[in-house]
Amino acid sequence: MAERLACVIVGYFFGCLLTAQLFVWLKTGRKLPSESTGNPGTAYIADTFGARWGAAVLLGDLMKTVFACALCQYVLFPALGRQAALYAGLGACIGHCWPFWNKFHGGKGIAVTIAASLLFSPAVGLISAAAAGTIVVLCGYLAAGSAVLAAAFPIVTALFGYPVSAVWGAAGMGFIILVRHRANFRRIKEHTEPRKNFSQRMKGLKK
Repeated sequence: MAERLACVIVGYFFGCLLTAQLFVWLKTGRKLPSESTGNPGTAYIADTFGARWGAAVLLGDLMKTVFACALCQYVLFPALGRQAALYAGLGACIGHCWPFWNKFHGGKGIAVTIAASLLFSPAVGLISAAAAGTIVVLCGYLAAGSAVLAAAFPIVTALFGYPVSAVWGAAGMGFIILVRHRANFRRIKEHTEPRKNFSQRMKGLKK
C-alpha cells in the first residue's frame, strides 16, 4: 500500500505540469487564468488555437504520463510491476485535473488516463480507448466517449484477470473522469453541449 501511495505522489507532481498552460503562454505570452471556464486541455486548445496546437498539447500530456509511469515501474518501485505504472498514472491524472500551483484548476484527464491504461496493459488500454473513440465518432460528444472510457477501463481490467488492487486503480481514474465531466453530462442532457466536427479537425491539421 505504501509503495502504491508513493507512486500516486510521484505521478501527481508530473501531472501538475499543464502542457496546455505552457502552450498558451508560448502562443499569447499570457497564462490561461485559473478562474477561466476554459479547460486547459487538448480539446480546449484545439478549439481555441487550432488542431496543430491541440496535437502538441496532447503529445505533452502523453509524455508526462509516460515519464511518471516509467520512473515508478522501472526505477523507483520495480517490484510492483505494472501496478507501479497504473498508480503513477492515477497520480498523474489527479495532478493534471487538480494542480496545486494553479488553484487546483486543471484538465479533465482523458489523455493521461488513456496513456496510463496503455502503459499498464496495451490490450486493456486499446480496448478501452477503442470503445470510447467509437462512441465519440458515432455521437460527436467527447464527454460520451469519456464516460465509456471511465467505465471500460476498470471493467476490462477485471475481465483480463488483474488483481482487485489494479481494478481499484483503474476505477479511480474512471471516477475522476466522471467527476470532471459533470457539466458536460448536464449539457448533453439539456441538448446544449456542442458536437465535434471531426472532418474540420482533420482539415485543420493539414493547414
